[in-house]
Amino acid sequence: MVILQLDATAQDTGAVKKLIRMDQDLRERFPAEKLYLHFDRPSYTTFDTIWFKAYLFNAATYSPSRLSSKVYIELINDSSSVVNRFAIPMGSGLGQGHIILNEKISDGTYTVRAYTNWMQNFGEDAYFSKQFYIGKPSAQGSWLVNEQHNIKAMPQGNEVNLALKLTSLTNAVIPYRDIELRLTEGKKTLVKNNYLTTDGGNINANFMLPKKTETRRLSLLITDKTTKNKYIFPFYPGGYLQNIDLQFMPEGGNLVNGISSRVAFKAISEDGLGTAVTGHIVNNSGQQVSSFSTSHNGMGSFILLPKATETYTAKFELNDASHSVPLPVVQPSGLSLRVDNLSSPDSVYIHIKATPGIAAANKSYSLIVQSAGGIYLGLSFKIGRGFNNIPLEKSYLMSGIVSFTIIDADNRPLCERRIFIDHHDRLDLEVANAQTVYTPQDSIALNIHACDANGHPIAGSFSVGITDDAFIKNDASADNIVSRLLLTSELKGHIENPGWYFNSNDLNTAKAMDDLMLTQGWTGFDWEKAMLPIARPQFIAEPGNRLTGRLRNLFNKPAKDSRLNLFSVSKKYGLIVLDTISDAKGEFAFENLPLFDTIAYTLRVNNKKDKASTADIILDLFKPTAIAESEIRIMPWYVHAYDSLMLAYFNRPQPIRYNGIDISEVKGKLLKEVKIKADKPHVNVAGYNGFVKKEIFEKELVEAGKMTLFDLLSRKIGGFGVNRFYAESVFSKPAYHIYDPALVIGTSMVADIIVDGMSTSVIVGVNTSIDPVGDPQTTIDFMKSIGADDVKDIKIAEGTRLFITVTTRSGNGIFTQPAFNIFSYRPVPFCLPKQFYRPRYDVKNTTALLPRPTLHWEPNIITDGTGKAALSFFAADKPGTYTVIIEGTDMNGNFGRQTSKITISPQAAAQKRTQIGK
Repeated sequence: MVILQLDATAQDTGAVKKLIRMDQDLRERFPAEKLYLHFDRPSYTTFDTIWFKAYLFNAATYSPSRLSSKVYIELINDSSSVVNRFAIPMGSGLGQGHIILNEKISDGTYTVRAYTNWMQNFGEDAYFSKQFYIGKPSAQGSWLVNEQHNIKAMPQGNEVNLALKLTSLTNAVIPYRDIELRLTEGKKTLVKNNYLTTDGGNINANFMLPKKTETRRLSLLITDKTTKNKYIFPFYPGGYLQNIDLQFMPEGGNLVNGISSRVAFKAISEDGLGTAVTGHIVNNSGQQVSSFSTSHNGMGSFILLPKATETYTAKFELNDASHSVPLPVVQPSGLSLRVDNLSSPDSVYIHIKATPGIAAANKSYSLIVQSAGGIYLGLSFKIGRGFNNIPLEKSYLMSGIVSFTIIDADNRPLCERRIFIDHHDRLDLEVANAQTVYTPQDSIALNIHACDANGHPIAGSFSVGITDDAFIKNDASADNIVSRLLLTSELKGHIENPGWYFNSNDLNTAKAMDDLMLTQGWTGFDWEKAMLPIARPQFIAEPGNRLTGRLRNLFNKPAKDSRLNLFSVSKKYGLIVLDTISDAKGEFAFENLPLFDTIAYTLRVNNKKDKASTADIILDLFKPTAIAESEIRIMPWYVHAYDSLMLAYFNRPQPIRYNGIDISEVKGKLLKEVKIKADKPHVNVAGYNGFVKKEIFEKELVEAGKMTLFDLLSRKIGGFGVNRFYAESVFSKPAYHIYDPALVIGTSMVADIIVDGMSTSVIVGVNTSIDPVGDPQTTIDFMKSIGADDVKDIKIAEGTRLFITVTTRSGNGIFTQPAFNIFSYRPVPFCLPKQFYRPRYDVKNTTALLPRPTLHWEPNIITDGTGKAALSFFAADKPGTYTVIIEGTDMNGNFGRQTSKITISPQAAAQKRTQIGK
């Protein structure tokens, strides 16, 4: 940290030092984390496995984060629902995992979101996320969709004429197929009709689009009524209805009267991505005062000399329709901040100007220069001359985003500007091949050499993915470890093609980066939050695999010196029994728990005399972040499919699939599948007979915690609740019972709750020997009084009557009471490391193996003190070129990425056989 001063008084400098100390204290108490996941490839099909390695850093130093020993991974579908959530253990900031895309994963757009519990204190923008499409291969009957439409304005709305052409992935038409076509606006259905494709696989549909439709949320859903396959993709009407979100952001934050300002802008289309626009700026008199045109990904900037007596509007034409967007209101007085990061390769020039009234007041201000690592510069100054120009050498600053903020005497931020500094000081990674060309199924050895920017060898941890260029396109513009750590982890919103900004050092790229900083970097560090007293974090750090919580007695006071027992059973360790004592605050902790993929814990608390306590157990449970609907709606690849690589990828030969079986783990010969058809389980208890319609098992009950059975069934069972309209048995029709509300599922009354074999009817003395029926109010009260974690199993069964059986943990039947001193808990399961499948080639086996889009994945490459490491694997049996991508870090501030190529040639194999013959 460097502290300078310009026209400063001792009091002013002291204020800056105080501000810096507050910032340092905040960062020490709330150190931020940065997370990056390296995947084996960018796209997948159902039944594939996603392989990844996780790198978790202290955001200031890029050293291993010591706050978190686990990272939570979520696979989220395009309906914003989590289809898989698990945790991976982290050691020294490193971890690895995999996601098996089994038969339960349908095709569609998915997002992998990853974060630590501690990162939830900093908001979702701090999380790692990656969006990609998971599709069905050709063998599963996938289609290509060609969609064309035109739109016409009508008095009652907008008439859409839609033309669809459906073909297979091999471009064969889909004739005479029954399909359902649905147009939705979010979750609301606007149009729903059935169609039969023509002999050419075509469909023509006409429908009206309401005038007030939100075009950014429209989707088309095509359902194949034969295979039940679904194809959903965004529907953008376009034309005069094209919806462009155009935003203007003055440099520094405001347009100030009489001070020339650079104004950045970004145009976003319905898909959430940048789009090209060109237009001009007019004042309130209709005079053109400037013009604008996008330069990269919908972004650009222009110069404007604003006047407080005028208002400004952007005008542009799009699809023969005129649009206008107001610019921010001009401030009559104030400061402006302009930061020039492009004129010099060695220096940054800071230009501060003030309106005459502000200059005459000659007040003190502070310029704060900071990054994720802390404050570089605290500069107190006055601006009596109306301006200050300050040069700053770039060598003082680290690579990454740097913020410049002007703060007044009351520590209120007035202007802010962010720039990007790039010293090109990444790791130099070299991947050397022992041969230039390899034969199919040949043994390949790669030598890896890692050096820092000064050429010194480094010891580090790296991950390597090798993919087939015939199937996989590795986009050099995609996010990677460099762009993630230096750029996207510190900006809000979606950054398009972040890797592009690091592929070239030319002026156009630097200008585009500066426009990105002026738009999506428009707001940075929250200074107002930094001035507030440091509060206890809402989400705790998880430095180890531990279970923590607190005990509260009946008066919500800490239950101190109480003994807490933890029980669990695992296949690996058998019975696990641990105990601990609560402290004076009633807090407790079980440290260094073993790692399990899935496990359930039961906790019991006793008082000082080792008898059952009335204390309530409150665990520090992981609460996942809610999922917001994504603003990025990318068109799936199969719509207007012109990508030959994707067609080859989805048309590639597929192995035989078996539900619930991972072929790579099969040892020996796999026998043919035998399907056994079994009748539904029969239940005969307490005078009731029926077959099980639905069963809720212990895992779901434990996960529900203290939720009542009534609330749990309301979530799990459609139509479950209390109602007066129901049928008492299969022999009666639904009717309205004005005085007798009952538990129902749909229109069927729940006749009774059988708890541990005992009917609730015994409480009120109902005769159950003939045609049994329980008391409706008693069943309702019971379901609302008992917690899910007090129960082991629930069955919904139906014979002549609908009834529910409940098996409790205590076995006390209907007299079971919620156990305040017992708590059952099932933590988020761990995904433990698994080795990537390596085929073994037999020289006697001449059968060609199936294509492998990922030829090899190695998450644990460790370079030694000389910076060297070796990697070996087998070439594929398929000739072609393969891309090698290596990413990693020394976990000491340095990281890097490198790509190279491997060639597998059939000619090389022929030459080898000729040499052997000679």
